[in-house]
Amino acid sequence: MKKVLIGLLVLAVAGGGVFAQEWRFQGDMWAGLGIWFTDWDDRDDPAIGLVSNDRDGMRSQLTTTVTDAENTRGLNFRFRADDWGSGRDVRMSHGFGWISFMDNMFTLYGGDIDDAAGFNSLDRMVATRMGEGHGLRLLVRPLGDDNLALSFGAYTTRTGLMDLDGTNNNQAKYTFAIRFHEPDLFRVVAGLRNTNEVGSGWNFSFADFDDFNGNGDESFNAGGRDQASAAYLSFEYLGLEDIHLAASAFFTNLEDFGDYGTMHFFASFGHTGLVDGMDLRLGFGLSMSNLFDDAFGSAYMPNIWVWASVDYQLTESVVPRLDLHYVMAGMGSGDERNMHNRNFARDGAIFHEDASFMRIQPSVQFRLTGTTFVEIGCVIDLWLGDSNWKANDTAFAAYALMRVSF
Repeated sequence: MKKVLIGLLVLAVAGGGVFAQEWRFQGDMWAGLGIWFTDWDDRDDPAIGLVSNDRDGMRSQLTTTVTDAENTRGLNFRFRADDWGSGRDVRMSHGFGWISFMDNMFTLYGGDIDDAAGFNSLDRMVATRMGEGHGLRLLVRPLGDDNLALSFGAYTTRTGLMDLDGTNNNQAKYTFAIRFHEPDLFRVVAGLRNTNEVGSGWNFSFADFDDFNGNGDESFNAGGRDQASAAYLSFEYLGLEDIHLAASAFFTNLEDFGDYGTMHFFASFGHTGLVDGMDLRLGFGLSMSNLFDDAFGSAYMPNIWVWASVDYQLTESVVPRLDLHYVMAGMGSGDERNMHNRNFARDGAIFHEDASFMRIQPSVQFRLTGTTFVEIGCVIDLWLGDSNWKANDTAFAAYALMRVSF
């Protein structure tokens, strides 16, 4: 790892006036502890564990960007350490280069690409895209500005080397996205990808619990695919000051949509002008599946996710917040791994009538800046479904979380 960092330093110094005209760093660290009181799985003692910004137990990362003076070429690397997967060892989570030509009309990216380039869905419920990976992506601005942009991507797996004998026939991932922005009026984004083994990006499959009922039925895995084909359309209205208004639609398993397809609709609303210092947010999600569940002898019921949050800046450094979630036909994703994660509900739909709950999460941040703070809060889960799915009706967690960013 030290050799890699030293190599980057040598590159910057040696490149001097030729390449490394600007070198920027961005660092971020999330770390916290939580205690969870519940008797799920016959637990008698409280569970103590790490919390972070998502399902990782703890995350530290450093991103560096190098560009030339004309901003026509650059490199982007991110080094990360967390407790997810093999974790705990520092690794390069992505690294790619880019070149821009014809007055920025075309930009070609290559490497291990992880870059939204403004193609995330515009709602606040999921705010995601088709994902990238190891390969190439071409960004086209036909009008010479950012009002209209097209993205074409082709990726493969980490082991997808091209062998001369043709034995390494890895499945490719192809993506396409388009974005149009009319300033002060609206933005629209759309995207498409094929079924693939590459991964990267949210899978959208929702019902992805292998053998969830212990009966050998893997229908919950959307046909057993590594990553489902998907398409999305997202719209945001920009004509109202202090108001956010956006909606998105996602569709998966396109080639077998009648048997395995899922549909997901999200709408989000925000207002920062009702009361000075208050940020009000509301969101609604509706997901439906065409999958017929042989284990239960019926089709899946729709999943509903309702989210409301409000925070208020009492002082420059003290900001209390309240989040409320209601989820029908879902259990939440990673609820035992990270009770703090506010995005848990988006991945947890199982489309079953006996799975529903409510989450109440009050918290307060003590801020040094908007991205450096200590957050103290608690999480209350009220189980509303069949008691056979959970061992009790309520779970309670308290946590303290620290973020440092620069």
